[in-house]
Amino acid sequence: MERLSTAADIMVPKPITVTPETRVLDAIAKLLSKKVTGAPVVDSDRLYQGVFAERSAMEALTETARRHRKDFGQLPEVKARDVMSTELVTLSPDMDAFQAISKLLDNRISGAAVVDADRRLLGMFSERTSMSVLLGAAYDQLPTTEVSAFMDPGKVVDENTGLLELAETFIETHFRRLLVLRDERLVGQISRRDVLKAALDLAGSAPYYLHTARNPGDLPELRSVARVMDVNARTITPDLDLLRIATIFRSTFYRRLPVLSGRRLAGLVSRRDVLQATLRMMVKSPQKEKTFLYFSAVAGREAVNLD
Repeated sequence: MERLSTAADIMVPKPITVTPETRVLDAIAKLLSKKVTGAPVVDSDRLYQGVFAERSAMEALTETARRHRKDFGQLPEVKARDVMSTELVTLSPDMDAFQAISKLLDNRISGAAVVDADRRLLGMFSERTSMSVLLGAAYDQLPTTEVSAFMDPGKVVDENTGLLELAETFIETHFRRLLVLRDERLVGQISRRDVLKAALDLAGSAPYYLHTARNPGDLPELRSVARVMDVNARTITPDLDLLRIATIFRSTFYRRLPVLSGRRLAGLVSRRDVLQATLRMMVKSPQKEKTFLYFSAVAGREAVNLD
């Protein structure tokens, strides 16, 4: 049996990064332009300092919006219906779970709504729930099962919900997407990225908002990444194996894990990296064409604390 892949094998060695001195507004623009949900923070010697993520970005922009509302009144009105995506990738509850994982990867999305034939919402299937799929298959040698066994409840919002309330929902919860229903049927989805982009666009039409974001004055949260970065974000080492990484992703809400060699950033492992590596290692059972994981007996359950 081949050696089980480690973080060093699957990581992105040169991820998008920001420095502690980067202005928050510039860091947000970088996340959006590079289409990433977070970036490790490193100094000039590439020594790791923390992580700047969408949550920190949203906290900074909502604080600016609150200040604008206090001093100058409401910002121009933006509703959920104005920012939601309507061309959605959806899954059926009876789809094979590994086929669903492949669909997430092919479409480069972190999750998809599970709907019935009438587009009524049944739940969500995401990269995080995918970790339960692969760990169950790896340790129990179970064939893949249907998506319905791995769904999480989705978070639904009204299409008239305001932008600031959407941002506050993302800050207060770990949901990565909010679902919009009309007459009990799925009509749209809002991601954290959608809200961040809308907030930056809004800044362009509200001069004081833009000025405050660029010149924060007595709002230290907006001055530099050092003020808002997560210095306690989970990190891993290059030798950590694939299944233990999957366990971390399943038991936490992290989407990316910085890989450190000593204090230096060596790379970044995402949920997507783990799922792609897993699909490459799968084999087909000769019976009923069910999928099993090739590395099923590498380690015992006790070694990775699955429960």
